[in-house]
Amino acid sequence: VAKEDISLNELKVLAKEDKSIRPIQGIISSFLGKPWEIIIAKELPECTKAEQLLRFAGVRNSIKKARKTNLSEDWERYRCLRNCVTNKIKVAKGCYNRQLIEENSGDPKAFWKTLRRLKTSKAVGLDDIPPRLLKDAAHIVTKPLTVIINASLHQAKVPVEWKSARVIPLFKKGDVNNMDNYRPISILPIASKLLERAVHTQLVTYIQEHNLLSL
Repeated sequence: VAKEDISLNELKVLAKEDKSIRPIQGIISSFLGKPWEIIIAKELPECTKAEQLLRFAGVRNSIKKARKTNLSEDWERYRCLRNCVTNKIKVAKGCYNRQLIEENSGDPKAFWKTLRRLKTSKAVGLDDIPPRLLKDAAHIVTKPLTVIINASLHQAKVPVEWKSARVIPLFKKGDVNNMDNYRPISILPIASKLLERAVHTQLVTYIQEHNLLSL
C-alpha cells in the first residue's frame, strides 16, 4: 500500500475494528489534518512517525485479507502485526508517562514553598526527623529532597525507609483500660508525605489537563 493511499481516517477506522488497539484511537484522531509528517504530540516517540503509523494500516489490511480468505497463515500474519502494534502502543505509553513525570517533576522553588508550609505539629516518624527541622532548613534540603523525589517518581520506587511507619495506639472513647477502645495509626516519615503530595499534584494536573473526570 502506497503512503499517499492511506488516510488517517482509515487508521481511525482500524482502531475501532480491533479492540486491542483502541487505545491508539485518540492519538490518531489528534493527527487529523497533519498527514504523514513527524508530528510532535507530547513527544510520543514510538507513535508519531509516519513509518510506524503505516504499521496500523498494515494491521488493517491484514485483517481484511484474513476475513476474506479465512486462511490460517493470513490470520497468523494479522495476529503478528497486531501484537507488534500493541507492543508499540505500550512502549509509547510508558515513554509518554515518563516524560510527563519529567516535565512536571518537582521544581525546587515550588518544593521550597511546600516545605515552608509544613505543619510543625506533625508527629515524627521512624527517621526521627521532625518537620520543624525540614521547614527551618528548607533552603538547604530543598534541592537534595527534590532530586530524591524525582528519582523515586522516575524509577517508580519508594525508598524503603519512607515506607516504614511508627505504629502507635490512639484512644477513641470509653474505658482507657480496654484495648478495644484504641485504634492503631501509622506515622510515616515527613519525607514520604512530601512524595505523596508531589504524586497528588502531578496526578491532579494530569486528570485536569486531559478531562478524565467530569464533575
